[in-house]
Order: sequence, then structure tokens, then C-alpha cells
Amino acid sequence: MPSKPPSKAKLRQVLEAELARLRGALEAADGLRDKVNLTEEEEALFAQIKAQAERLEREVKEAMADH
Repeated sequence: MPSKPPSKAKLRQVLEAELARLRGALEAADGLRDKVNLTEEEEALFAQIKAQAERLEREVKEAMADH
């Protein structure tokens, strides 16, 4: 008997869980960043990664809201 394909609700649940993990990792990194001496290049890279993650989170939430 073929298995039932995952539902949209399950996909949403997985995406929300992964976004929460990403958000938690960024918050943890942000807290540690204040305790370490980063070079300007490292600070810029961190800011770039954080901005990309925030953009990804917004895009995923918008896509989920559209459907």
C-alpha cells in the first residue's frame, strides 16, 4: 500500500520548526558576537548572514501566508 504524501500542514510545521532553529542560532551567535573581538570583515560577514536569514524567514512566512 503506497504511503500518503505529506500534507501542506506538515510542510508548514517543518518549515516553522526550521525557521525557529535558524532564529535561535542567530540569536545565540549574536550574543556570542558581543563577547568576541571580530575583525571588520568578520562583522560584515555576520551582518550579511543575519540579513540573508531574516530575508529568508520573511519570504517563507509570506509564501506560507499566500497558500
